[in-house]
Amino acid sequence: MTASPDVLRRLAGLLAQPADDALDLLRDWLPAAPWLAQAIAELAALPLAEWQGEHTRLFINGYPKTPCWSAPPTWPRRPTGRPATCWRPCGMTA
Repeated sequence: MTASPDVLRRLAGLLAQPADDALDLLRDWLPAAPWLAQAIAELAALPLAEWQGEHTRLFINGYPKTPCWSAPPTWPRRPTGRPATCWRPCGMTA
């Protein structure tokens, strides 16, 4: 499967650290990605700091384990299968 640049930008945006304009950006993507509607409604009810904290826990520094490492440099030197396990349900491989 080959993804278009627009799709790849959306995926990168969905995985990025939430910024002040993140909710507006998600709303802009809604016509092309209607499946975001429920997530937008949930995120609109959260303070940005809480949303950013959850992003940090999931992708950067969760305790006791980071559920979904987001970048290869943060993966352990010895393969553990964690990145592949985390992303496989989304159809992605490490």
